[in-house]
Amino acid sequence: MDRRGIAFGLGLALALVAPVMGQVERASIVGNVTDRTGGAVAGAEVVVTNEGTNTSNRLSSDGSGGYTAVNLIPGSYTIVASHSGFKAVTYRNFVLQVGQTARLDIALEVGSVEQSVEVTGAVPLLQTESASVGQVIESAAVNALPLK
Repeated sequence: MDRRGIAFGLGLALALVAPVMGQVERASIVGNVTDRTGGAVAGAEVVVTNEGTNTSNRLSSDGSGGYTAVNLIPGSYTIVASHSGFKAVTYRNFVLQVGQTARLDIALEVGSVEQSVEVTGAVPLLQTESASVGQVIESAAVNALPLK
């Protein structure tokens, strides 16, 4: 086999593999842990728990307060952030969609370990983490499509 044959075979293999690699079925959460003044809280513990499977990922914020939870199964999550000298903060029903990189910035308040803050509310739909465009279509909408 000459070089052209090898190059063609390699190009064909890459063309067949490339579309599969673009499919993303997982999600991730990124954000910063700060105090109420906006200062970074390094070494804060962030626990991301899937509410459907009750599996948890324990993370620590880096020196600039940043954290990243990757390879998460789409679904509803509870996120708890804590650090000594601060009140623990809990976010419940944080919903991740397929292929989504959601941002959740967490602000901790000074307080004792016995105190905690629970936040309820929706996360904004504006995604600034990626330029990719995607949408989750509910099964009811798919079933309502007219078919020939």
